[in-house]
Amino acid sequence: MHELMRQNDALPAFFCGSSAGARTSIRFYLKYPLAVRGLLLLRVTGGEFAAKRLPENYYGQFIKVAKEGGMARLIEMDAWKERFKENPAGRNYLAKLPADKFIAVFTRWKEIFEAGGKHPVMGVTEQELRSIKVPTMIIPGNDQTHSSASAAIAHKYIPGSAVHQLPITDKEVPLIPFPEWGPYEEEIADTFVKFMQRVTAEKKTAA
Repeated sequence: MHELMRQNDALPAFFCGSSAGARTSIRFYLKYPLAVRGLLLLRVTGGEFAAKRLPENYYGQFIKVAKEGGMARLIEMDAWKERFKENPAGRNYLAKLPADKFIAVFTRWKEIFEAGGKHPVMGVTEQELRSIKVPTMIIPGNDQTHSSASAAIAHKYIPGSAVHQLPITDKEVPLIPFPEWGPYEEEIADTFVKFMQRVTAEKKTAA
C-alpha cells in the first residue's frame, strides 16, 4: 500500500477502514507515521468475544477441514468458492498445495492473531495506541465483535481522538452485516469528509 501510494505521489494521506480495515489503518500508521495525515476508524474490533470468534472464523475452521478432508474438501468450502470467483487461479494453487503446509501456515497465522487478542484493540497494544499522533475520528460499531466499548477504549488511549456516535445501540449478536448499516452511510461519509476538511484547514492555518 505504501509503495503504491508513494509511486502515485499520494502521500501523506488519510487512512480509513472498517473492522479489519480499521486495524490495518492503525498498523499502517505505526509503520509509516509520516505517511498518514489522519485516521478514520469504523467499527473498531476488540474484547473477549472477538478474540475468541475471529481466530476460528479466519483460520480455525479451515485448519479443521484441511486436517479432516485434505485440500480437496477445503476448496469446496463456500468461503473459498467466493475467493475463486475473484481469482480463478487460486483454486489450482490450493488444490496442489500439500495439506500439511497449508495447516502449518494457517496455524502460525492463528497463533499470531490470538496473541493480539489480549490487547485493548485487536492486535494493537495500549502503548501503540498512545503513540498515535495524528488526528483520529472513530465511529463505533454495535455488535459483539465491534462493540461500542472497543471504540471507547480506542478513544481513551489515542490522544486527541474524536468519536461520532451513530443513532444505534449495541446488540447481543455476533456480527451485524455491513449492508444493514446502509441507512447510516450518508452520515458516516459526511462525518469523515467534514473531519478531513477540518484537519486539512487547520494544517493550512498552522502553516
